[in-house]
Amino acid sequence: MSARPKIYTLPNAYGFADMLAGGLLKQSKDTGTPLSQFRILLPTRRACRSLREAFLRQTNGQPLLLPLMHPLGDIDEDELTIKIPHADNFDVPPAIAPLRRRLLLARTIERIEAYQGNHAQALGLADALARFMDQILIEGLSLDHLESIVPDEFASHWQITIDFLKILSVHWPKILEENGVIEAAERRNILMNRLSEFWMQNPPDTPTIAAGSTGTVPASAQLMQTIASLPGGAVILPGLDRDIDRESWNHLDVAHPQFSLKEFLDRFELLPDAIKIWPYHDDETAARRQTLLREIMRPAETTKEWRHINTQKIRDDLQDLYYCETNTAHDEALYIALTLRETLETPGKTAALVTPDRSLAARVTSICDQWGITLDDSAGQSLNTTHRGSFLTACINAACEHLKPVALLSLLKHGLCQTGLDHEAFENHVTALDKDALRGNVAYKILNRLAEQSQKLEPSVKEWLKDLDHAFAPLLTGSKQAFSEFLKAHIELAETLATTDTESGHNRLWCEEDGEEAARLLSELSDVAHLIPTVTLHDYADIIKHLMNGITVRPSYGTHPRVSILGQMEARLIQTDVMILGGLNEGVWPPDVGHDPWMSRPMRKQYGLPSMDMRVGLSAHDFAQCFAARTVHITRAKRTDGAPTVPSRWIQRMKTVLEACTIDFDSLNHEFYSHLMNEIQKEPEHLTPCARPSPTPPTSARPQKLSVTAIETWMRDPYALYAKHILGLRKLDPLEEDMDAALRGSLIHAIFDDFITTYPETLPDNAADILMNAALSALGPKAEEPGFWGYWKPRFANLIGWFIQHEQDWRTQAKPLKTEEKGAYTLPELNFTLEAKADRIDRLNDGSAAIIDYKTGTIPPTTAVRAGLSPQLPLEALILSHNGFESTPDTTGYLGFWRMTGSKEAGEEQQVKPNKDETLMDLINEAEKGLSTLVKTYQDDNVPYYSLPQASRAPRAQFQDYAHLARVQEWSIQDDSEDAA
Repeated sequence: MSARPKIYTLPNAYGFADMLAGGLLKQSKDTGTPLSQFRILLPTRRACRSLREAFLRQTNGQPLLLPLMHPLGDIDEDELTIKIPHADNFDVPPAIAPLRRRLLLARTIERIEAYQGNHAQALGLADALARFMDQILIEGLSLDHLESIVPDEFASHWQITIDFLKILSVHWPKILEENGVIEAAERRNILMNRLSEFWMQNPPDTPTIAAGSTGTVPASAQLMQTIASLPGGAVILPGLDRDIDRESWNHLDVAHPQFSLKEFLDRFELLPDAIKIWPYHDDETAARRQTLLREIMRPAETTKEWRHINTQKIRDDLQDLYYCETNTAHDEALYIALTLRETLETPGKTAALVTPDRSLAARVTSICDQWGITLDDSAGQSLNTTHRGSFLTACINAACEHLKPVALLSLLKHGLCQTGLDHEAFENHVTALDKDALRGNVAYKILNRLAEQSQKLEPSVKEWLKDLDHAFAPLLTGSKQAFSEFLKAHIELAETLATTDTESGHNRLWCEEDGEEAARLLSELSDVAHLIPTVTLHDYADIIKHLMNGITVRPSYGTHPRVSILGQMEARLIQTDVMILGGLNEGVWPPDVGHDPWMSRPMRKQYGLPSMDMRVGLSAHDFAQCFAARTVHITRAKRTDGAPTVPSRWIQRMKTVLEACTIDFDSLNHEFYSHLMNEIQKEPEHLTPCARPSPTPPTSARPQKLSVTAIETWMRDPYALYAKHILGLRKLDPLEEDMDAALRGSLIHAIFDDFITTYPETLPDNAADILMNAALSALGPKAEEPGFWGYWKPRFANLIGWFIQHEQDWRTQAKPLKTEEKGAYTLPELNFTLEAKADRIDRLNDGSAAIIDYKTGTIPPTTAVRAGLSPQLPLEALILSHNGFESTPDTTGYLGFWRMTGSKEAGEEQQVKPNKDETLMDLINEAEKGLSTLVKTYQDDNVPYYSLPQASRAPRAQFQDYAHLARVQEWSIQDDSEDAA
């Protein structure tokens, strides 16, 4: 055994993985030991992947027998026993499978008498409990003494928490013993400790190196201590500051980037200046920005030394260091994207964005995608958001929503859905279903019934709907089932829907990275589904989504060779020419450590758990590793999602250090990128809006037949008439239509028309009950929706009361004659036909007609009717005067709007009266004259159909169905004159 431990470091300025790979090649050559006989222990599996890639860069892609690489964070027995004789000491029970562990913990939580949550909530609580248990096991602590850490001075709710944690100290060990397994963290500790003991007694005869780890886990720190003492062993620490002053070293706290390294060196009673740089590295690069970094991170106890800062060294450290503070997160993402794009202008140059802010990473990715740059994001994405993961989620969402239109179409329009048809036939079927069956207020719960009732769908589409209904049936039982039954039905449904005319759904679903991860999850879940009790469909959906959300999918190979997005852990071992440190806001980088839901800080300390601020120290170490790159950009946004942010503590300290050196902090701004960003976002100096639409179709295309309601549209917005009656465009009804004004109006019209037709002479005594039952029948499934009928019933009852009373009073002067009566009148010599459907025509006692229009919305003012802007009733009277309505009087004695809302003022009658010294016939004649003028005007090919010719006469916004087509918002701001057209 070697007396002196061999501990080295590679400073931050060196690309750790590349320098390690190059150094190992050099050591192999110098010592004559084949590289394949080296054993390298790295922090994580991803670190092993980074080192493999570094070897490829060192050899320019030439094949090479690599050393054995083991991740300290994931050591298992198979890896440890490779080429190690007498390995009986490693006979350790297997670790419990992660998914089985989560489900068993969740089941244990649900069995607690006081537990009131659902299955998905129990699963989330189990995850939190598992993370806490991992902390305890990683630190090598015992669960047996939990009860002793709540003295009387602590709040009583902590005692409740400790009682809950008996799951870990009492129930969980029994469950593990029954299953013949142990915790993965405990198993790793045991294996590391036994391996450490084995190597102490039997030193390996090949080089063994632990590299890149800071030794924060006690078991791995002990193993590293052993490796440092082996004859062929060595430990290479990342980014040790060998020049830190003694006083600062002694005052390091847990939030300092060097703290974990100090704790490891304290095991050997070594100071940082005793640690040498690893001799086999082949880079003579001088350490960059070490003086500035040291001052930024200086402990509070030694900040008095800022008075003696070497200003020249600080100025040297500022070379190629830039700082950008933007107003919004979008601006920050744009700055970063421009920096990455500019990097690609130089052949061979590399760049990386390092950030813990996933929202910022997504923004940068989106901007780069617009430029055709596909970034390699090492953090991957949640399985839920991948192509195949989102399809599985859409399948279960559609079932949970009982095939409501939005959920169903979201599934059918997913790129993986094809239901066994060829692409063209499938697209045609979905379009027909969307356009002709699911719009408006429809009974959508059963596709089979929809297929039978729909009048517009082709027979092939109806058969397809029946097949869809059959595929969903196992999920729509409406009762609780075993979790495994729902899982089986879910998989079968997804495979059925993903099938094409040439390829099975099985082959399409379970391929590529996201499909393989989904298949692995569902396969594991099938094996342990018996651990989940019977559930409802919604419970099943919540559990599946929760489990999928916890799985990260990463590409198996990089999407871009020179630019990437790295998490902090990956960035520890990688150096690029340009490093962008994004999202430097307090609470993001460093993270907000929050609070431990299981223990207060004093309790954690008493129990032996590390401080919550350790996350800040690890985050600071990551920052320090990246800070020494050749070129560094530090970015932050002043506001994120509309909320103000606080600069990271390290930015604030850097400002303080520069102020001590009388250096202007604003000098760190990179004017070139800021200029590019401003130029990209700058609005053009001369903005030319589109002109107001003014189409002039030929006379042959212009309508020769219109309804009375279209005449008002013609006067107020001719372009809308052009779009609807000449272009033939119709507004689609919304999916899952709410009970809006138009639908209420249609229902009220239908209910009262049927009632008047049935009882034209005398109102029955139970008129209110008849009308209420008619309303329920007309509403159909809508009346069953929770909260809907409870809201509308009292309003409709109020309306019924008003209507019956008003009808009784009205029938003293008139009797019902016609309802929903169609009529027409052709203007002489103009070959133009006016059509109408009158809501109600009654016969007054004097023999003349009363024309009534039911309104559930706003009644047009009488002034608008007299002015001809709302000519519906006068034009209906015009048709009646020319015997356009069958079997009605030819004179009109009453025009009126009956407004029915059911609100506080349940109803209102508004009679249309002519001006003083005029008669209704004068009003009708004026309407005919205005209509003739309008028709003559538009029978000229040169007269355009303007959009909203007069702003004061424009229809209300909710009735402007073609405003987007006319681009009203674009030109109306520039042209708002009263008579623009």
